[in-house]
Amino acid sequence: WPHGCFARITSCITAFITLERCLCITVPLKVKEIITPKRTIAINIFVFLLMFCILSPAFYADRFGPVSAPKRNKTLIGLVFVEDGQFIESICKTMDVSVQLISFVIVSISTAILIQNLLRNTKWRMSMSKSSTSGSGQDMGSRDKKVVRMVLSISCMFIVCFLPTVINYIVMFIFPSYSVKGRYSNTFRFVWALLKILEAVHSSATIFIYFKMSTKYRSVLKQIICVFTQHPTDATHNSSTGTTREKDITSETLCP
Repeated sequence: WPHGCFARITSCITAFITLERCLCITVPLKVKEIITPKRTIAINIFVFLLMFCILSPAFYADRFGPVSAPKRNKTLIGLVFVEDGQFIESICKTMDVSVQLISFVIVSISTAILIQNLLRNTKWRMSMSKSSTSGSGQDMGSRDKKVVRMVLSISCMFIVCFLPTVINYIVMFIFPSYSVKGRYSNTFRFVWALLKILEAVHSSATIFIYFKMSTKYRSVLKQIICVFTQHPTDATHNSSTGTTREKDITSETLCP
């Protein structure tokens, strides 16, 4: 459940970022009024609190207790539902799936609209540049293509990593025996182990996509790293003036 909680938070934030970029293209003059820094912070806090509230009841639904194992003729310690625990867990799963599906739909639709508008603007700028002698139109088209490639990379990464999860959720609802305690429990555990790896890959690989394709992101990240990697200063004494000059070796080498 903790893994699922933070994976859904990642999905919601990805959906918000994609929607924000879509608004930047469709309504560029109003996007600053619609999405402000304060609203962005509030939305991120709301996403965290929402997912914690949705999935926290699942921790109450299960308890460690004695479980009979007829094949071993033993009583083992395992997960036992409290009263109405199975109903509570089913509600949590339903809401969890709903959040995942909504995020997936938002990312898909926003990305499609974004790509369509960017390609349309690129064609228009390229056609305008043919009638002019300056290369500004080609530069704008090149920048748009970079944005298209970055958005495509992020959206494709999201779709590839989370589409199997959505399909797996649908299978869980269609076949009740496909569960952690059902007839196909071994297959269930194996598939979820693979899906968790895909979700972890998505959460980890996004930063490299931004670092590779976004100049501004790369610049800000380097500045943050430089702030947190500064070492104690190295004092150098000047014999002629009798003063001591402090030099930060790390800041000079990493942050010129």
